[in-house]
Amino acid sequence: MSKLKDKVTIDNKISMVNLLFGDQYGRIHALKLDAEYLLESYHENNEVMFQFNHNPFKKDIAGKDIELIADSEGNTLAVPDTLSLRPDYNTLRVAPWLSKEAYIISDLYHPNDATKPIGFAPRNVLKEALLKPSLITSARVKQLTFQLERVSKDGSPPLAD
Repeated sequence: MSKLKDKVTIDNKISMVNLLFGDQYGRIHALKLDAEYLLESYHENNEVMFQFNHNPFKKDIAGKDIELIADSEGNTLAVPDTLSLRPDYNTLRVAPWLSKEAYIISDLYHPNDATKPIGFAPRNVLKEALLKPSLITSARVKQLTFQLERVSKDGSPPLAD
């Protein structure tokens, strides 16, 4: 967090922070916050949550409403209209492809219960699987890399800053 504070106050390199989360289709959604506001809201215990007033889990890939089904016990899955985002400050990174912006991956929780994670959010599913070694087969990942590119209107890649 001191890294963000330095880049916001001393270096003046970060002005906005995107709180990111993925949906069930692998699309990334973001809540964009002013970096100074995020710094003022920060607490060591990470209990600060931010409301995301749209729930992409209620739509299919074409944007149509999803018909909710009952779970194995006959209870209909409760999908709230809004989501609560709890930033994981350990994931803070400067976004070199964006001007003066950083990102933080967020965990998703029910808006009325800060202790109840959204069970079907991909990051929460992964965390749950990691807690139960019996769900994971023996697999090893040597290196995981990704590359993001923003292409200009004429189709050419942008020049490095």
